[in-house]
Amino acid sequence: VDVKVLFDKLLFARNVALCVFMITGIYYLFAKRVGMQMLDYMPVCFGIIGMVMLLALVVGFMLMTFNFTGMFTKFHELLDKCRQEGFTIEEVSIDKDLLNAIYPTYMCISCAEATSNNANLTGIQFGPRGEGDSIEEIIFDARTKGFSELIKRRFVLGSFILQKENQDKLFLNAQRVRRLLVEKITELFKEYDGMILPASGGIAPKFTDSSEKLSDRYLLLENHLAIGNFGGFPSITIPYGMVEDMPIGLNITGRIKEDDEVLKLAYQVEKLTGYKGIYSKVGDIDV
Repeated sequence: VDVKVLFDKLLFARNVALCVFMITGIYYLFAKRVGMQMLDYMPVCFGIIGMVMLLALVVGFMLMTFNFTGMFTKFHELLDKCRQEGFTIEEVSIDKDLLNAIYPTYMCISCAEATSNNANLTGIQFGPRGEGDSIEEIIFDARTKGFSELIKRRFVLGSFILQKENQDKLFLNAQRVRRLLVEKITELFKEYDGMILPASGGIAPKFTDSSEKLSDRYLLLENHLAIGNFGGFPSITIPYGMVEDMPIGLNITGRIKEDDEVLKLAYQVEKLTGYKGIYSKVGDIDV
């Protein structure tokens, strides 16, 4: 459970509690008027507060999980439509430890590659010219002003991973895990033509909730798309429904060098979703 999301969903509980305290205040005045003793009405007051707060927690949890359950309801409805059209769909289990390794493996390899491939962005040969009285100051200034927080973090991680004492433990082990993941998916594709999964575990975040900071969530449905990167598997994401008036995506991944088969699968699935040919207009641009 994402604690931040939980508290965001439960902000209203504070206001509910204030309302309850107002109610108990009114109850106190009433009890005092009819001559009830404090010990008579205090248990009732705290009982009301406890019941309302419990209700707030339950409702908040329901709101928090609605996106997740709503997405999977849509997903399984689409799978049923595919079966009706003649698709053979089977659920396959993969070792969870291996799936949990997708995110750290991707971060180790991608950050190391980013640091190595972009080492020439010094503000001297390439990139905006930095300011300073020495080469170090120029590079520091260029990379401080020219890179976002996300890129800076990736470069720091990449530099750490590529240090001589860390290469075997981090970078080489990440490559070994990548090989295990690719071998597992390749083995599945000996029997199946494609892999269909929700593209993510929830709707897109609001602009106010988005961040350039590296994600600390190891949710499988937020990271499985990296499998395509690991093995060069062709992959496509198409819309397949709406949750809370927000679009949700379906990812289809296929065998290496069989991009045409992935496109054929996506085309057939798209016809079942009812979203084929639908677009929105943003200003003068069709999207």
